[in-house]
Amino acid sequence: MTKFAIAPDSASYSFTERAETVGAVLQGGVGKYRQTVKNPSVVVQVQWTYDAGGYNYFKAFYATYTKSGSLPFEIDLAIDGTALEEYTAYFLDDSISTSAVSGTDYVVRASLELKSKPLTASGTPSTPYKLNYIPNQASYSIDTRQETIAIPLEGGTSRYRKDIIDAGTIANVSWILNTTEYADFREFYKLTTSAGTTSFKIDLAINYGTLEEYDARIIPDSLSTSRYADGFFNVQAQLELNAKARDTDADLIALVLYPEYGENYATLFPPDENDIDIIINTDFPSYLNV
Repeated sequence: MTKFAIAPDSASYSFTERAETVGAVLQGGVGKYRQTVKNPSVVVQVQWTYDAGGYNYFKAFYATYTKSGSLPFEIDLAIDGTALEEYTAYFLDDSISTSAVSGTDYVVRASLELKSKPLTASGTPSTPYKLNYIPNQASYSIDTRQETIAIPLEGGTSRYRKDIIDAGTIANVSWILNTTEYADFREFYKLTTSAGTTSFKIDLAINYGTLEEYDARIIPDSLSTSRYADGFFNVQAQLELNAKARDTDADLIALVLYPEYGENYATLFPPDENDIDIIINTDFPSYLNV
């Protein structure tokens, strides 16, 4: 098998993992997942900058490997970290585009489908792993699944009832990882999806603005990666989080004190071993001189 001689520009990568798992949303609790594809391929978008000679080489190579269908070829890519590794690749149909940078330089973009590489890490976690990389705080978006349904009536307001018990939460998150962190993240991802989507633990700031530990799963087909800059990767994913019970005492304290004192209420009335009775019945009246 012939090898393509020129590696893509280092900062031009973006790629998408094809899902190994499928998921089903349940009426109660989080979804269920199972493996459906063994060792799925990866689609990577790459870019080369060529002089006239390199551009002629690319056109000749592309014409040779697509004239009888897209034939496999070898290419060096840095997918799982910083070091170049050899992959078996195919050109995807209608993915080639070219623009001229100057009179003699050309930028060529293409989508490649890569044959998957075997998992280098071994073992299946008997207890959930923990992902120690905290997502960027500004990258969160949260979709809380509704636990109630509304029934419209012919007259008056609708009626509401509980529908889903302990509905999970979908979190859209992203990480900016250096090359060492990214290589570790890739191994973590492979382990947690090598036999279906395995639950893992992660610290997220969702309920109270402070980090809490959640049980999470990566939703199939949601992981994507692009080069943020030389040496850094922007990784995006959707996580399904197990339902987490809220602290009803903390909620009640916030409901009573925040409207009057705003963000400073937690400083003015620090929790005494989380004893809501002391805060509401003693500290608060004392502060008001009641």
